[in-house]
Amino acid sequence: MPRCNHPGRLFLLIGSSLLVVAMLIGSVPVAAQSQPPSLAVNRSVVTPGMRLTLTLAGFTPQIDLSALWNGSRIADLGPAVAGSFTRTLEVPLDAQAGTATLRVCAALSDGTCFTGEFAQQAEVQLLVEPGLGIVPAALLRRAATFVAELRGSPLVPNWAEARLGTVARPLYRPDLGDVPAYYEIEVLGTPTLGQQLEPNQAPPPADIPAGFIILATGEHDLPIPHWHSEGPTLTEQMRAQAQANGQAAPEQFFKLDTLAYAAQGPKGEVVATLGSELVRIVGASPDLHQTFTEDSMMEWTPDPEGGEGTTIERGPGTPNGSALPDGFTLAEWESWEALKAGYTEAYTPYMANLRDLAAEAWTFEREASTFGLGLRVGDIYHLPLIGETGAGSTPAVALSGPGETLVEGVLVENEGPLPFYRITVIEDRPGTDVELIATVTYADNTSEQFTFFIIGALPNRLYLPLALVGNSATRNLVAQSGAHLAQSWGPWRFWWAGTKVDQRIYRQLRRDEGPNTSRCVSGCGATAWAMLFGWVDQQAHNNVAPWVGSEGIYRTGGFATGSPAAIAPPQMNNPLTTEQQGVATMTWEIRGRIGTFCAAGNGATFPWRMSDARRYLQNRSPNPLRTDYSSVGIKRDRFRNAARDSIVLRGTPAIIGTGWLSHYPLAYGYAERTRPVRSCNILGRNCSWKTEFQRSFFVNQGWAGSDDNLAWVSSGTWFVGQIYPTR
Repeated sequence: MPRCNHPGRLFLLIGSSLLVVAMLIGSVPVAAQSQPPSLAVNRSVVTPGMRLTLTLAGFTPQIDLSALWNGSRIADLGPAVAGSFTRTLEVPLDAQAGTATLRVCAALSDGTCFTGEFAQQAEVQLLVEPGLGIVPAALLRRAATFVAELRGSPLVPNWAEARLGTVARPLYRPDLGDVPAYYEIEVLGTPTLGQQLEPNQAPPPADIPAGFIILATGEHDLPIPHWHSEGPTLTEQMRAQAQANGQAAPEQFFKLDTLAYAAQGPKGEVVATLGSELVRIVGASPDLHQTFTEDSMMEWTPDPEGGEGTTIERGPGTPNGSALPDGFTLAEWESWEALKAGYTEAYTPYMANLRDLAAEAWTFEREASTFGLGLRVGDIYHLPLIGETGAGSTPAVALSGPGETLVEGVLVENEGPLPFYRITVIEDRPGTDVELIATVTYADNTSEQFTFFIIGALPNRLYLPLALVGNSATRNLVAQSGAHLAQSWGPWRFWWAGTKVDQRIYRQLRRDEGPNTSRCVSGCGATAWAMLFGWVDQQAHNNVAPWVGSEGIYRTGGFATGSPAAIAPPQMNNPLTTEQQGVATMTWEIRGRIGTFCAAGNGATFPWRMSDARRYLQNRSPNPLRTDYSSVGIKRDRFRNAARDSIVLRGTPAIIGTGWLSHYPLAYGYAERTRPVRSCNILGRNCSWKTEFQRSFFVNQGWAGSDDNLAWVSSGTWFVGQIYPTR
């Protein structure tokens, strides 16, 4: 849905314009500078202990510099150099939340700033936030473990050196009141080591944004419903959006559904949004997810001669299907206040559906915490040490139990803000589960205890640290290098429908842009079909089997009468290029075919109308089309499995439905992993091993130009739209 994100802006405040001359320690300045000093910082919102990159210019070469925090000296920065140069600095650990002033000045040998005639300084205002200290320990451990398990994985190559950052922010949901529903934690990466810089090129920041993790605080959603491995956090994007649009700085952030977020200002007003604005669902009874169980489908087989083809339809919403619930419809919210007040009434069955989908994951979370995690030979488990370690102190970890001799343990303190204890399983007892206890004692004498079981291999059964990687309809089994993926969770298995280069990165048409004559954006449904059809066109022109013969699905100018020799453009810019106008024409035609209408400023499309995209294909390319969906937006495992099979078995992206009937992104990646969890009865007896799954889709949101257009989302969906090769 509509996006208006802008890259975060770093603000620059110019300090004193007094002219100062070079000095040696203890000497007196004697010559003048031609321009005033300046200071810029790579982060405008900081946390205690955060490492900053300072970019300085205009200071007299070889003059000693000091850094001051709210007037107190915190570091010597060494001598200045000519032109622009950088220094690194850590925010004081005792920095208090609120606004702070960071000043860099010309300093005497004792570190105090020159004053009067020889003063030379620059300063910036920074906003200090509490950092990781606001996140409950269990959630922080979940996030740290997740990053550690993916570090070095081919699933996210840019997380080879990833670690948790120090910025964490609560996210709220209207039905849960003032209690945080989620926490967002930033992930940081390191620039490529040893990279060559051009002359006068400033080195990259010491820590670069490498995505985020969203963590649910309770069983209302999956433990990790949304994450991304690139770019700034969602809250930082909203902060930048508000600033760019002249709005007040956000004071509270909301996660409204799978991909809908909002930022609220000091007066309770919305100052920024990401994703789709929610439509109000009217007439959905609280038990709709349980009572309305009939689903719908449409399958279209084209007529090679350009006729109507053959259509099979059934289910609610289709011409001959059963009726929708009485009074069920979509409407606009009158205001942000009305949305918050009416959120529970409008979305109760959808929140219950989401809770049901998450129930198994939370059951396993509880059982893993109570009865222990299973580890096998070759597994490496990263145990984050969350408690207070104190300055210069190191937590003590003691292993005990019969499994102590089957593992090796080592403390790791240089892979992020939290230390880890790394447990490597080197041996087992065949056919037997052996208990291992890890006791962690912190500097303040508090302690934690964790239970594991070394699972003995069964006779004639082989366990390998492997990952499945797939492309098109071919699946290739690839061994992981090293042991980074052999965790308590098994290795990720993942599949892609082509590469990132193969995807068409499109967006919705703004109001009054190109052919859009409506009062709203063109809608995510039309954009999703346009990206899928464009992907097919690209595959066909590259002679990728089995898509040869589908070259005419996109034509010159986007018109049915255009030449089939045209290739669907890879992206949509802002403004559109002449070539990209054809994508706008294609999108607008599809919008008309599928009956998109305006609601809450969005272009909304009922799921039963999405199949009418087949009308676009007539007289262009005879590709069969199929849609499966819940006409009232209830997520089902079978829809997830259909989208998964399109990616895994056919190597083809699939359109899915996310949120409360709010968005149609295009999924082109799928990943899953499993882990064994020990389950026992209430007395701790009759224990057995269960398998927990973690599943995600990698989606192209249809938000070209946004920082999070591509992201991993939870696999629940209420819709799947598929296309097939010509027959």
